[in-house]
Amino acid sequence: MAFSKSHKYSQEDHAIAEFAKAISHATRPTILRNLARKSPTKALSILKNHPISQPAVSQHLEILRKANLVKCSEQFPYTYYELNWETIQIMKKMLKKFLKDLK
Repeated sequence: MAFSKSHKYSQEDHAIAEFAKAISHATRPTILRNLARKSPTKALSILKNHPISQPAVSQHLEILRKANLVKCSEQFPYTYYELNWETIQIMKKMLKKFLKDLK
């Protein structure tokens, strides 16, 4: 059995990889851009902007929530989503530094 060596990488590299995974499908950056323009937004409004099924949009929103990139709030009968600006700013700084390091 092979043992993971992921502990040998920095926390920053792990965080960058997690952010990259969270936005690794074309639907997710689109959702983030839409939420940046209009937030909070009803889940139904997000669904209207995408050519995929409601369960698929829900799965993408769940991935973004788990990455802490979006927050949701329940206001019966609707669920509203908005960007988690604190996490977005952290991601921007990390990615900017990462890209600068590639020079």
